Amino acid sequence: MRHAIAIDLGGSHASIGVIRENVLLTARDISVEAMDGLQPLLPRLRACVDSLLCEQGLTSADCIGTVLSLPSLVDFRSMRIASVNNKYPDATTVDLQEWSREAFGLPLVLENDARAALLGEVTAGAAQGLRDVVMLTLGTGVGCAVLVDGIPFRTMQPQGGNLGGHIPVRLDGRQCVCGASGCLESEASGWALPLVAKEMPGFSRSALAHEPGLDFATLFAWSDAGDIVASELVRHCIRAWSVGTVGLIHAYGPQQVVFGGGVLARANDVLPAIRSYVQTHAWTPAGPVEIVAAQLGNRAPLYAAIALIEEAERMRER
Repeated sequence: MRHAIAIDLGGSHASIGVIRENVLLTARDISVEAMDGLQPLLPRLRACVDSLLCEQGLTSADCIGTVLSLPSLVDFRSMRIASVNNKYPDATTVDLQEWSREAFGLPLVLENDARAALLGEVTAGAAQGLRDVVMLTLGTGVGCAVLVDGIPFRTMQPQGGNLGGHIPVRLDGRQCVCGASGCLESEASGWALPLVAKEMPGFSRSALAHEPGLDFATLFAWSDAGDIVASELVRHCIRAWSVGTVGLIHAYGPQQVVFGGGVLARANDVLPAIRSYVQTHAWTPAGPVEIVAAQLGNRAPLYAAIALIEEAERMRER
C-alpha cells in the first residue's frame, strides 16, 4: 500500500494529511498568515507532518512522495511556482524540492490548489468515475480547474485551465486584478463583494452599508432578512456564476461542473438557480451537464496526492 504526505496551503489555514492510496488516514489544520510568506511556515509544516506520521506508526521512509498544493500558478513540467498573487509572496524563490528532500527524504510534487481539489473530488468525491469535469471554487476568489478525458488540463502557459474566474461575464464590468474587465471574479467573489455592493442603487440606505466587513455569509443573511439591496446583489452574483458556468461548459464540454468553496454553505440557494440557467442557455447536444456540490470540503486537495505523484512519474518517463 502506497502512502504519501499531502499539504494544502490556503490564505488563513493549511491542511496537512497522510494518504494511503485513496484513503485519508489522518489530517490536521493549522492557522497560517499567507502574507508572512512560505519560508517561515516550513518548520511548522515539517513538525506537523512528523507528528501525523508518528500518530499512524509511520515514517517518511514509508511514503513515496510529498505533494504541496497552494493558491499559485504552477508549472507542473518543471515543478516550480510560476506566479503568485498576494498569498505567499516569497514562494517563487523558495527551494521547495530541497526542503522536501532535507525534511523527509522525498521528492516533491507541486500543484495549483484548485487543480488538486478537482483531482481529489475525482478520486474520492463528487466526480468519481468521470473523465470530463470542470470545478469552480467560490470564495475569496474564484478558482478553476479542468479534467479532459481523464487528464488534468495543462498548457505551456501555467494558467491553462486555472483562470475560469477570469472569463468575462459582463462587457461593461469592473476592472479586475488580472488586468481585464468584467471577469467573473471581479463581479462575484469575496474580495470584490464590498466593491460591487457600493455600486448597487440604494446601497447607502441598505444594511450592507453599515457592515464593516461584507462577506457572503453576511450578504445572504441580510437577503434572508429582506434587505432589497442584499437580495439584488445575491441575484447579481448568482447570474455571474451562471453565465461563467455556461462559458466554461461551452469551452471544455464537461460531463459535470463541481462547485466548492465557502459560498456552498448556501448550496440549496445557489445551485438550483445555476442548474436552471445552464439548462436554458448551455448548448450540450450530448446531454445535460450535471451541476453538483463538492463533497470533500477543504480536504479535497489532500486526496489527490497519489494521483499527482503518479502523473509526475509518468511525465518524467516521457
